[in-house]
Amino acid sequence: MRKLLIVFLTALLAAGCARPKEAEGTPAPDVQQETANDPDLSRAQGLLEGMDNHAKLEQLLVLSIQTYNGEPFTSMNEEAASFFDSHAFGGFILFSSNVGSISDAAVLTDDLQRHTLTDNRIPMLIAMDQEGGNLTRISHGTITPGNMALGASGNAALAKASASILGNELSAIGVEDAEAEHPFQVDHGGLAAKGEGAAVALVGALDGKSVQQQIRHGIHGGEPQQL
Repeated sequence: MRKLLIVFLTALLAAGCARPKEAEGTPAPDVQQETANDPDLSRAQGLLEGMDNHAKLEQLLVLSIQTYNGEPFTSMNEEAASFFDSHAFGGFILFSSNVGSISDAAVLTDDLQRHTLTDNRIPMLIAMDQEGGNLTRISHGTITPGNMALGASGNAALAKASASILGNELSAIGVEDAEAEHPFQVDHGGLAAKGEGAAVALVGALDGKSVQQQIRHGIHGGEPQQL
């Protein structure tokens, strides 16, 4: 439910930014129809209508704090807590420098949400670029194969198992968005292309299994990687 609210709100914010000036404050007809049929979208629309431009801008920002006073930012401190108490940013992305240990990371994401919700009804979307292979931010977790290795195996079951492990471990520390939900795509001559044949069928099988497992663990998002 919380994730749907964030997704709907982001979509509405994007639609609002593209709307002509004379239409500001009035939902587009298609949005009004969708809102009437979807309680989550209706709630998101209500939250959006209660925001001023400053609040809308903050909801479009995803922050990263990798160091604080020259040290890795792995736990909430008094100044950071005060900062997040007074703002309502849309998201926060974690990197290796934010993960001191699994328990530290879980406490950090919980603190980020708690302080963000001090005077705000919209939780943050916590993200991490955890793709397996060389792109592994959780050094204390399971090191899964990279997407190229999984693609070379041609085994959708391995892609499914890898995505399940990543999804489970990311979810355990409070991450809801990973840059690896759609890890495979075809590359022809350096250009990602839609095509036909065995390569495309393989990509579909691998990507499908990965997406299913990530979503099963509550992880969304994604950035395609060429195969």
